[in-house]
Amino acid sequence: MHGRLSAPAGAADLLPASRLAGMDGGHNPWFNSSQLANAGRLPAQPLRTPPGWRGLGARGTIKGGEALVAYQLSIRQEPHYLHAVVTGANDADTVARYLDELRRECIARGCYRVLIEERLEGPRLGTFPVYKVASEGSERARGLLHAIAFVDVNAAGNLMQFAETVAVNRGLPIAVFATVEEARQWLERRAQASAAAPGQEPVA
Repeated sequence: MHGRLSAPAGAADLLPASRLAGMDGGHNPWFNSSQLANAGRLPAQPLRTPPGWRGLGARGTIKGGEALVAYQLSIRQEPHYLHAVVTGANDADTVARYLDELRRECIARGCYRVLIEERLEGPRLGTFPVYKVASEGSERARGLLHAIAFVDVNAAGNLMQFAETVAVNRGLPIAVFATVEEARQWLERRAQASAAAPGQEPVA
């Protein structure tokens, strides 16, 4: 078999049917189609997601005939928001790609509040890459997402606060938190405030 990577064992339990349906048509939820030239030589690896979570698949590149996973995005539906956990390598391309995938997932689920728990490993991004990702990501998500609570468990310095400022200045309702619990409480308060005034999202 050439030019196609088979779904890992158990993938049907992890991925929505819509993401599996197109696999025989050349689309693969683990790698971009442009990276699948030698996919026939790649061993399929099962995704590992905790109970209650739905894995969207690992995204990566191909090097030396082996798959190098860049990140894995897992999502759990909470009553008022999506809780997304991303693991993998920390670089600007990874961040931009998982944010875009998460935006599409919010649209597909009709849920526009999200808690992002970023667990990317490796050197922290510099000021310009952070600015670029925050600025471009804000343009794509502005007017769509109602609330984004962001937690970088490996954050260093004040760059996440800088990213928050960049995004807020571009109209994105985002707040950066030190812990997942603080982020969760903020989202719950916003959901309660919105329920008390239907059609209106709180400013803070």
